[in-house]
Amino acid sequence: MDTSEIIILTDCGEKVMSFLQTHDETWVGKDLIDRTGVKGIYSVLQSLMNRGLVRMADPITRDFTNSKGITKPKEYKTYQLTDKGRAFIIE
Repeated sequence: MDTSEIIILTDCGEKVMSFLQTHDETWVGKDLIDRTGVKGIYSVLQSLMNRGLVRMADPITRDFTNSKGITKPKEYKTYQLTDKGRAFIIE
């Protein structure tokens, strides 16, 4: 086996991958924070994307209420597993 293909994940990376593999849907980062408890989710997602396990999907628009109580539509990035991510075995 080529050692350049060995992927070692951090504890947070394993937590996010495990969640995504058991909930194979498209997710907004904020929702992943709420579901996994991983606060530095965006750096974890970036690392998983760099390894080809996760990809950005089409953005979605949701209502967002700011600190002044004004609600407006806001576009959010979304993330989902790649085929490589679905097949990845967490050790």
